[in-house]
Amino acid sequence: MLLFVYGTLRKFQTNHSFLDEMSCVSENAWSSGKLCFTSQPYPALLEGSEDVIGELYEITGKVDKLVERLEGYDPDNESSSLYLKRLVPVHTDRGSVFAWTYFYQEDDAVDPVPFQDWSLHRMLDEGVEPLRYFAYGSCMDSKRIERDGCFHEFHKKTRGKVPGWQVEYRFALHDGSRADLVETQTGPAEGVLYSITESARKYLWEREGVTKGWYRPAVIPVLQGKNTVPALTFLVCRKEEESAPPSHYAEEILRGASEVVSAFYYKQLEARLQFLSQ
Repeated sequence: MLLFVYGTLRKFQTNHSFLDEMSCVSENAWSSGKLCFTSQPYPALLEGSEDVIGELYEITGKVDKLVERLEGYDPDNESSSLYLKRLVPVHTDRGSVFAWTYFYQEDDAVDPVPFQDWSLHRMLDEGVEPLRYFAYGSCMDSKRIERDGCFHEFHKKTRGKVPGWQVEYRFALHDGSRADLVETQTGPAEGVLYSITESARKYLWEREGVTKGWYRPAVIPVLQGKNTVPALTFLVCRKEEESAPPSHYAEEILRGASEVVSAFYYKQLEARLQFLSQ
């Protein structure tokens, strides 16, 4: 059975160990609702029309029962349950399915979680510097960052890999498209893993057009050597059909990638850009 998780069961969160042995169908899933803070260190999913960000898992009957107990759900006495278990549509970059999730019943959930993303809230709320930031597009190149006077806020430039994702060009502007990271179960995508300051994060918020609704911040698992770490990245909000980026943007991507990614992946980047420009 499929389970959509949006809070403490997500990767890198406090109760993810319940799902350690389960298959993750999507690291970037969303479902309609409203994610709010509670008086406890876990969020509440309420009925609503916003895109609540989470993950999708294929789970066993045994784990299903464990999660029911964790969520305080009693199928024989729903009125006394903390959460209600319901089947809902869940969306991914590859399509939509129905999955089980849990809706909160108490009345102490009021304030919305920023970006409807618990993992993002947890990363930013901790206030730990430096943050890890995974760049897969033009921010792999430091030239524009230096021009904008921010390069001293970006440190430890190393290679990162994201299995199951690939770079496509899905954000359309008047002069051509810009890069997007899409969950395709292929890949891995490669890019630059930076350590950044809070000032750099604010710079990226502006550069990626977060307040304009161009890109949304997200937390994804990135392979750094043999370790998997959580990292901030930015995903296109409204994905269009893939099309060629402008030449100056393609140059930035290739120049930045040449310093860090593998030779094999660099050739993949070149080939995709050449194909789209035909």
